[in-house]
Amino acid sequence: TVVWVRMTVTSFMNNENKHTLHLCMIEDISELMKVEEALRESELNFRLLFENGPIAIVYNQLIYNEAHQPVDFMCVDANKTYKEYIGIDPIGHKASNMSITTKSNTQKWIKRFNRIASIGKPQRFQEYNEMNNRWYDCAVFQYKQDHFVTVLLEITKQKQTEIKLTESQNLYHSFVEHLPGAVFRKDREGRYIFVNNKFCEVKGMTPEQVIGKTPRELSDYEKSINSERLKTGFKQSTLLAGEDHHNYIVRTGEYIENEELYIRPDGSKQYFQVVKSPVFGFDGKIIGSQGIQFDITDRKNAESALRDNNNRLTLAMHVANMAWWEMDISSGKIWFEKRKAEILGYPPENFTHYEDFMNLVHPDDYQKVMEKMHKHLVGTKEKYEVEYRIRDVNNNYKYFYDIGSITKADSNGKPLIISGLIFYITERKHAEDALLKSEMFLRTFINNAPFQIWARDDKNIGILENNHFVENLG
Repeated sequence: TVVWVRMTVTSFMNNENKHTLHLCMIEDISELMKVEEALRESELNFRLLFENGPIAIVYNQLIYNEAHQPVDFMCVDANKTYKEYIGIDPIGHKASNMSITTKSNTQKWIKRFNRIASIGKPQRFQEYNEMNNRWYDCAVFQYKQDHFVTVLLEITKQKQTEIKLTESQNLYHSFVEHLPGAVFRKDREGRYIFVNNKFCEVKGMTPEQVIGKTPRELSDYEKSINSERLKTGFKQSTLLAGEDHHNYIVRTGEYIENEELYIRPDGSKQYFQVVKSPVFGFDGKIIGSQGIQFDITDRKNAESALRDNNNRLTLAMHVANMAWWEMDISSGKIWFEKRKAEILGYPPENFTHYEDFMNLVHPDDYQKVMEKMHKHLVGTKEKYEVEYRIRDVNNNYKYFYDIGSITKADSNGKPLIISGLIFYITERKHAEDALLKSEMFLRTFINNAPFQIWARDDKNIGILENNHFVENLG
């Protein structure tokens, strides 16, 4: 064990100035030496940290004029990192004489140092140095009167990331605010944390009235501020579905797309196409959900009107015994109104190619039909028009009148699609045959009658004369 001691020796002299007695005092100073050694190590460690640490440290002294106004400051000490930051050794130099800062920046720092001297409180701030295009996180504190220590940590990459993030957020918000759809975002508990202007327009509320509420709370709030909304708003089933969707998305991370109905104050219906998706945090965990609603009311109304028109057209076709058809010319694939197959007694799925119908055409009519189609496709006939017989499921032939024309061609004029209508005319053909037979019977009877038969119109022009009448007149 090492023990440090401090030894003090005192000599006593007699009248003859001779040393006759020595007094020796020994003091154990081991603890004192340990403290001094620890202090030296601490100072050494601090100096090492000061010189080699990642943080830039500079010790400055304010310089005043005769009116005791701060006009400059001088570097008293600086560590290695600070010197590397500015590219020179600033110790002993005034700020105004160094090219590392502009005159305006020097004046700004002087004012800041003087303000700290006035209030005696440290300040922390972020500073951009345009001379080296870097950002710093700065802390300044007073060491003693007119002496200040500045600690700087370069945060250029962090700041650039923040700037890019801010620009990205601004771009996102600008994009979202100009979308034609209503955009919303919810936290994990289902509370709205963001809504765009379109969403507020649809709801008739401000963002402040929406943020922080769940859909159910928002619905109750709507009713509380406007009695007219007691009869309007999202249907209760839609409201519950929305909450279920959020919980499902948070639980599974899956996307949902559906349509929602909103009742306007005037009682009219407003439809939305809604796409909902999860929101992920930096750690990849789901932290909420988001969605966008597109107003599809016009489309839904148009679809409804189209369905009504199609239903009326289908009814009219059924009453008139007619059906539409369409054919892809290159492939022979066909589309048609099912009435065309039903008249023949076949299921519609039996027919996918034009040959499926042509195989049922009467042999005496087959060539005629093909020639009529060919002449129209090559342009020698303005339209395709023909009457033919086709065999039904009971092996009976039925009459049809078919008419169509090219409805789509390529840029070179080559036909691509032909469309048309087919009319069931069996009853008409039977009536025509019956009328023809009746006329033939009547003509035979008149011509062979044993008496004269003749007829004149109002201008005395003959319109009927039988054989007996002609023979008598010679």
